[in-house]
Order: sequence, then C-alpha cells, then structure tokens
Amino acid sequence: MDARRDLDAGRPAAALLTLAASEKLDVGRSTRDDVEYLSQFHELRGAAARDTGQYDLAMSSYIQMQLIERSLQHPLRVLTAQLGMLSSTVTWGRIEVALSALKSIDAAPQLQRNGSMLAEAHFFRARIAEEKCDYRSAQHVASNLLIPVSAHNEAPDLQVSRYILASRLQLVGDQRNLGKSDWYLEQAREKVVPEMSLLRLGQYHVGVACFQLEVGDIDSACSELDTAQSMFALGKINNRTVGILRRAIEAL
Repeated sequence: MDARRDLDAGRPAAALLTLAASEKLDVGRSTRDDVEYLSQFHELRGAAARDTGQYDLAMSSYIQMQLIERSLQHPLRVLTAQLGMLSSTVTWGRIEVALSALKSIDAAPQLQRNGSMLAEAHFFRARIAEEKCDYRSAQHVASNLLIPVSAHNEAPDLQVSRYILASRLQLVGDQRNLGKSDWYLEQAREKVVPEMSLLRLGQYHVGVACFQLEVGDIDSACSELDTAQSMFALGKINNRTVGILRRAIEAL
C-alpha cells in the first residue's frame, strides 16, 4: 500500500489521504484476501490517525483490525492490533485505558516469543510509569528491559525513540543522572541518519531539547524544539511533548 510508504517516511496525514481514497474500493467481499486487506487498511489508518492526533479514529480502526484478526484466528495480528490500541491510549494520556490494554497484551503467550513486540510493550510500560510519576519503575523498565530487547530486535530508527525515552527518564525523579541521560542521547545520535522519518528525527530533537533544558542551556533547547516542530509540521504530526516543553521554558 502507498499509505505504508507515507507512514514509514513520517507523513501520517498523507497516509490518511491515500487511505481515504482506497476506502472507496469494494473491500467488503467475503474472500480471505479481501478480509486481510481490510485488516491492513485498519492497521494503517490506526497508525496514521494516532500520529495526527485523531484518537477516536485510531482506536476504532485498531478495534476493527482486532475483530477481523480474531475471526481469522491470527493471534500475532491480534497482538499487533492491541499494541496499536496501547500506543494510542498512551500517546493521548488515557492511562487507565492503557493499563487495561497492557494487561491483555502481557497475557498473550506470543508476546515473549516476539522480540519486536516485546520491545514495543516495554516502551509503553515505561511510558505508563512515567505518566503515573513512578519514575524509578520507568527508569528500570527502560534501562533493564526495553533497551536490551530493542537492541537485538528493532531497526535503528525505532532504537532512536527507545534511547530518547531512556535519556529523558534519567532527567526526572529523585535518581536523576545527567551522565546516563547524555550516554543514552549519544546512542540515539549514532543511529540518526538524514533519511530517517520525520517522526523519528523530530523525536530525536525533542530528546536533545529535554537534555539542554535540564542543563540550563535555554537557547539550545529552544533551537532544538524549533527544529523538531518544523519536522512535525512537515509531516503533520501531533506531538504533545513540544507543547509541554514550550510551556516549561515560558515558566522559567
């Protein structure tokens, strides 16, 4: 699907436009190929809607995908849909819903046998702990579970987002460690390449801004946020962290 190329390039809004056009196709027939196509359609629309801030559309798409994959008896694809719902709920701060989704994911026997899915679950496990201000747990999950699993199972662009989270988590709570934060940031920097998606590049610059803000370099933090915001704007990507950091800087 062309929409997948748009998503991989960090252009979720373009992916939604492509999907809107393809939605007019007759995918309601009863052959297995048509049903599997429809599941892929909902998966892509869920991801694009999540990244453009359309929470309800993202959730309804992933729910439809989950229903289809259960009917086809594809447990790994069901797990993919559940991870999509988890990512959407965490992204938009629906933490209690996210905890329920994570419980279902952890109960899936396929999770421990799939490294990339396990890394995704650990990423959002850490994010949930962060949102609940349980910073010690978040740091533990990121450092001891997420990073090792990601390093052996995920592509470099995803590893960038994992290192950025680990770096940021070292800047909060009562166990702050600037040295560790900087080390994780350096690991992310080594994996950044110009052709990386707008989403990952933007996330990287947000991570650098967090660090610069913590060490008191406000000008550099603002510059990094400007860069991140321009990348998110190009991809029409909605990112809550940029606004949070802007308000933090204004409050100084």
